[in-house]
Amino acid sequence: MGGTVLFLAGALLVVFVFYDFLRTTISMAGLGPLTFGITYGLWRLACRWVPLLERRFGAGMRNMIGPSILTVIALNWIILHLAGYVAMFAAGRSLAKADTGAAATLLETVAFVGASLSTLGASIVEPTNGWWDNLSMVAAVNGMVVLTLSVSFILTILQITTAARTFALRVHTLTDLEPDDTARQLERIAPLGPDFCSLVTQITASPLPGVFVPNDPSMNFPAAIVRVCDVLERAEDELERSRTPRHRTAELERATAVLGRLAGHDPDASIAGAMRWAREHDLRR
Repeated sequence: MGGTVLFLAGALLVVFVFYDFLRTTISMAGLGPLTFGITYGLWRLACRWVPLLERRFGAGMRNMIGPSILTVIALNWIILHLAGYVAMFAAGRSLAKADTGAAATLLETVAFVGASLSTLGASIVEPTNGWWDNLSMVAAVNGMVVLTLSVSFILTILQITTAARTFALRVHTLTDLEPDDTARQLERIAPLGPDFCSLVTQITASPLPGVFVPNDPSMNFPAAIVRVCDVLERAEDELERSRTPRHRTAELERATAVLGRLAGHDPDASIAGAMRWAREHDLRR
């Protein structure tokens, strides 16, 4: 009875972690429940402690927040998959030493499961029958999917982060040229609408780029969002005399509205919602 409970507990853990993994990497609908908790739990800690540590030691540390959170997420997926399969294999006499036939120890079981998940397949123990051998095959396929999609996912997050920093640099550069001329600022940033739409679509699919904070404030994406929202808000009263036709700013306004809904804000107050998202993802100095 105890072995059955242990096997079911391990299977449920694997199913839950694999669901969280797939929801995060390929659903295009945000983060899985476990990854969401880890991401924003660590983000809140970073918002509290990193500015204090930077002031204390005088060194930029915020650029390590995103990579650290992404590393913890990846390790969480690996460790929980490992724990789930170890529990299943520990539920019965599943593994034996190849030379003596003695039952595998817990340490040897961990090594076997790790080798299966990593698709290396090298171990001093082997399954005792076909059922356990099939479970090791399932673990190997599971591990291959996790490793392959993890690499692709991480590369995608880094590419989105790079694009977001490029967008932020362009927004800050263009709006700093004539900071007191709203109409002129709007005219300059209006062509960035397609880039903004693309970034918002990607962030809607995965918000993880929002926790990557550069040391250089000119590449700060949330700060750039605040700048865009500020220009759009000030331009509302000046749009009639603006040199920029309304249709040229439509992409900026629509992307702002989508970002506002992502923050859970009233969809009718798109600028306020986007500002809220930006403040939630901006690390104060």
